[in-house]
Amino acid sequence: MNTSAISISRHHRTSWPGWVERLPHFVSLAKPRVMVLALFTAFVGLMIAPARLELLPGVIAILAIAAGAGAAGALNMWYDADIDAIMARTAMRPIPRGKVSKIEAFVFGTVLGAIAIATLALAANFAAAALLAGTQRRHTGRRPRSQISEVKRTWGRVPPFLLPSRSALMRPHLFLQTTRGPHGIPPYRAPVKMGRQMEARMDDREKLSALRRHWDASDAGEFETEHEIYREDAVLDYPQSGERIRGRRNIQESRFLQPNKKRFAVRRILGGGDLWVTEFVLTYDGIPSYSVSIMEFSNGRVAHETQYFGDRFTPSSSRTHLVEALT
Repeated sequence: MNTSAISISRHHRTSWPGWVERLPHFVSLAKPRVMVLALFTAFVGLMIAPARLELLPGVIAILAIAAGAGAAGALNMWYDADIDAIMARTAMRPIPRGKVSKIEAFVFGTVLGAIAIATLALAANFAAAALLAGTQRRHTGRRPRSQISEVKRTWGRVPPFLLPSRSALMRPHLFLQTTRGPHGIPPYRAPVKMGRQMEARMDDREKLSALRRHWDASDAGEFETEHEIYREDAVLDYPQSGERIRGRRNIQESRFLQPNKKRFAVRRILGGGDLWVTEFVLTYDGIPSYSVSIMEFSNGRVAHETQYFGDRFTPSSSRTHLVEALT
């Protein structure tokens, strides 16, 4: 099951030890493996270049290029935060997990990139700095993310053994034979598969949008909007009280009849496909209850929801030296 994670974090002042503890998350933003690749590529480029830089400017230039690559990675995570949140491969990145906010990632990437560009301009030349700036700009392009080029969609997923050889490219009839599959083998269907994956992601986006609208309406007390997400025959279970409510209208009425003043603060949303989990704090008349909602979708609407609630408790003094404050 594809998994997504959305964290809603609040901006707050962090102590110096707190910043030190969060440092690994900022390092992760910079994509260290990509930075290592940039270091290697820059080193090879300097070695084979007809003109050689002196040792110190050369080292500074290589480090500036690596820092520029890290800045591009951070800006890319900032730009694609919404996409990262709905993909299993990227859902555990710092921004979806709430370890780093989007504004922090943007500032980090912008400052690091500016320093890298200025350093490269001084150590090498303005042309190299301009290329580095262009690379960073490319990672935050304004084109719609859904507009993936046909070349990428078609050939980016084709296994290497099916790619046409150079001789086939030079001879059109061999090229066509290669793309149709050798020896009668059916053509590779990666573009169709990718299309289904893109469709599934868009479906997850729609559900995520519906969930956000649902919880926002819950917090605002907009009962009609809050219950648009449910099917007419939806079922709501409260295992801790042994209650089950059938039907969207009955679920809505049960919540309307509650006399308490309620507020909802969503911490994160996890899910994919037809199964979604929301972790939130439900406050009844000023008293917080730490809650989990498990929603099962059918045909685009919630068919079954299960909710669990937990009260706050006093932390144990026996593990004080092992824990940190949870914000």
